[in-house]
Amino acid sequence: MAAALVCAALDWGAVEAGNKRREYVLKPLTTGLLVVAAVVLREAVEPSRWGPTVAALVLSLLGDVFLMLRRERFAAGLWCFLFAHLAYVLAFDTLRADVPTAVAGAVVLLAGSVLYGRLRRGMLAREQGEFAVPVAVYNLAIGAMLVSALVTPFRPEWDGLHTAFAIVGAVLFMLSDSLIGWTRFVRSFPRSEVAIMVTYHLAQVLLLLALLG
Repeated sequence: MAAALVCAALDWGAVEAGNKRREYVLKPLTTGLLVVAAVVLREAVEPSRWGPTVAALVLSLLGDVFLMLRRERFAAGLWCFLFAHLAYVLAFDTLRADVPTAVAGAVVLLAGSVLYGRLRRGMLAREQGEFAVPVAVYNLAIGAMLVSALVTPFRPEWDGLHTAFAIVGAVLFMLSDSLIGWTRFVRSFPRSEVAIMVTYHLAQVLLLLALLG
């Protein structure tokens, strides 16, 4: 975990400096170290939670690689992270047909719909309408992951510390992905790439601590 955080910080510096060569090494190395940490924690965690968490991190690692290739594979990266979020949903195992899930789902769906509407207008304006459906499906997947984290305070098996890790991690993941969509389909802003990586890495670390820590 410490090594992953060090690599993450070095990666943020590489992104800030525009050093692609270092970024190509440090970005996947950070996620790879989190995979190793998850594997090491296997004995202390229920298999039903451990397996999906490792799968989510491995899929995230693949998504990292696709998104940083010299000839970026945005669609492939999108699908990798979509399935990563579904794996996180399985790891949380908190979705129930109850009031907390319904309320959290309604709030997330409303906020996600507003954001998606703006992204879709940007896609059409930039003649990238082919991403409209995949991004819509992706929004549903990450929304489900966020709802899974938001309802942890209402689940007796979750204590306060792990609940905090889960919620902050899920919100940061949503923020990171929202920034990616915004900079790609709407407009960029200064140091947007650094903001994307900082929120992304912190999200993955916190989710790992929430689920396996």
